[in-house]
Amino acid sequence: MSVINGTSIVGTIGVGGSPSYAAFDSADDYVYVPNGDRGVAVIGGLTVVATVPVGEAPYAAAFDSQNGDVYVSNFDDGNLSVISGTSVVQNIQLSDCSQCVEGLTYDTATGYVYVVSFAGTDPYAAGQVFVIDGTSIIAAITTGEQPLTVGYDSANGFVYVANHGYRNLTVINGTSVVASITCGESPSSPFFDSANGYEYVPDPGTGNVSVVSGTASVASVTAGPEPTSGAFDPADGLLYVTDLQPAGVYTLDGNASYDRITSFTASPTEAEVNSTTNDSTLLRVSVEGSPSDLTYFYSGLPSGCVSENVSILACTPAQAGIFHISVVVNSTDDVSISAALSLTVAAALDVSSISTRTPTDAGYSDLFMSSASYGVPPYAWSWQFGDGVSSTLATPVHAYALPGSYTAEVWTNDSDGGSAYRSVVVYVFPALQLDVDISNSTIFLGSTIAINANASGGRSPYSYAYTGLPPGCLTSNASSLACLPTQSGTFNVTTSVQDRNGVWANVTEALIVEFALRVGSPSQVTLGQKLTLEVEAEGGLGNLTYNYSGLPPGCISLNMPTLSCIPSVAGSYDIAIRVVDQEGNRASDSVKLEVLGSSSLWSNPWVIGGLATGIAIALVVIVAYARRKGEPPQSTDAYAAYKIPSRTSGPSAEPAELPRGSPQASRSGATGAPNRAEDDSLSDLI
Repeated sequence: MSVINGTSIVGTIGVGGSPSYAAFDSADDYVYVPNGDRGVAVIGGLTVVATVPVGEAPYAAAFDSQNGDVYVSNFDDGNLSVISGTSVVQNIQLSDCSQCVEGLTYDTATGYVYVVSFAGTDPYAAGQVFVIDGTSIIAAITTGEQPLTVGYDSANGFVYVANHGYRNLTVINGTSVVASITCGESPSSPFFDSANGYEYVPDPGTGNVSVVSGTASVASVTAGPEPTSGAFDPADGLLYVTDLQPAGVYTLDGNASYDRITSFTASPTEAEVNSTTNDSTLLRVSVEGSPSDLTYFYSGLPSGCVSENVSILACTPAQAGIFHISVVVNSTDDVSISAALSLTVAAALDVSSISTRTPTDAGYSDLFMSSASYGVPPYAWSWQFGDGVSSTLATPVHAYALPGSYTAEVWTNDSDGGSAYRSVVVYVFPALQLDVDISNSTIFLGSTIAINANASGGRSPYSYAYTGLPPGCLTSNASSLACLPTQSGTFNVTTSVQDRNGVWANVTEALIVEFALRVGSPSQVTLGQKLTLEVEAEGGLGNLTYNYSGLPPGCISLNMPTLSCIPSVAGSYDIAIRVVDQEGNRASDSVKLEVLGSSSLWSNPWVIGGLATGIAIALVVIVAYARRKGEPPQSTDAYAAYKIPSRTSGPSAEPAELPRGSPQASRSGATGAPNRAEDDSLSDLI
């Protein structure tokens, strides 16, 4: 490794085989030099203080001033070694390929390390830039072909990736690509000049160094046959550029300023092949500084455009595609500046229009479709349907009022002035009509319905369909339908007909299928009076099941249409009757019944009870009296002796003696005195 002070070599240090891109650690004053011996030489002054073993074929190094670590890319291993001082603290795997990880740089503003890598094993495929924060990969950004090296501009914060195989620079801000700059033939190793704020990009393919300001190439300076890398010395203001063949170092003025292209634009930015409205696409170049006798050369143009030595190039592209156009402006003082842009040229506008239905029927709303392709969107449409009606929609809906033949036309324009025209002939038949007759809109369950449809107009033959039918009825592609509904209810039956043109006509009518009851019942009965309920079902399929609820005491539900019973308790009753057919259809009704108690005296139980008791007593008296009247008399005297005799003299007079064996004697005491209890027997009975 050669050490240069100013323009003199002050020392040569052995650092191992194939030394490559080194990094300076401003904290420790160490220089880290990767070499081909799987190591990194750590140099203090003019002495190697350590050799740190890393991966296979270490390629480049960068110093992270925030954490004090040095990052080394290992070309063959596809990884990144992180060195702290003289020790590896971590390896970060970036890719599973070998010979694909190369240059890296450090962004002092964000603290990110950017590492370039091929995409897989193909060096000419689009590459990637891995963004490292500390020891974590936070993004992978796609670049151009064969990215080799990367540089950082501390003035604008941009990272510049040299795509060696794509002849351009990818400009990154943070984790986003902000520009792509055409830059020589094989750009390599961008480096920053803090004095004038330019990024310098050596190009071994042309022998020049491109000068980049922001996102534009402002100059191209001749350096040597094959410049490959460089660095800026802020102390003397010189740029040191290495040259491969012959080996050497060239110096450039780091304080130089250059004319620059301030703008390179295309109008419009999206052109159209053979556009008929815009006369041409304009490529306009503006140069800032003190240019004199400038010459212009354009490359990457589409067919139909030819480079001319003018600052405004007008042409009509005849080829569709995306074109990366470059302009190189040369001055008489051998300064070359360039800029690039992308121009999209769309294919010529094409439009297809078709009516979804032709022929069609009068009165039917038809959808007209118009689809634009190519050209430059957005598009505008103009329809004329041939019957005096127009539309500006892309897919309008239109109905022709009368039958006939019409030409529908559409004009489509794009934003670049392209235009296209299409037309379609629409044949219109008379309007499709449908009349529907239902045999009876209200039927009882168990009755058959008949639907008759009559189609006219349109274009025969016709197809039929029926929806909303009750259970038991199935649709049929026929103009008439007969069926037996198996469920009661209200059904909205829709009859539809379609003609050969695909036009539909529909008629909807309500069909009521009833399952009802008629109940015969008195509104009131008197307690003890017979109650009769008679139920007549209107409709129903098969055997019917009857059920009664809410009956008064003395009555029970029976599965029969006539129910007779004698209520035993007076009151008001809500009697519900439900009938179910064999398909499970139900019909119900209810009646109100008043059971009255009697208001007559004879219906009072106390009166009846008292009367019965009186009758029983009377019967006992009559029977007793009849027995007494029926005893055979003993003699006339015996009857006379039954009477109580009168005394003839004084209290000592003795009663007459009764004959032995007389009834009176048998019921008398021993003294033969008359029995007064027997005389009072009738009174006792009563």
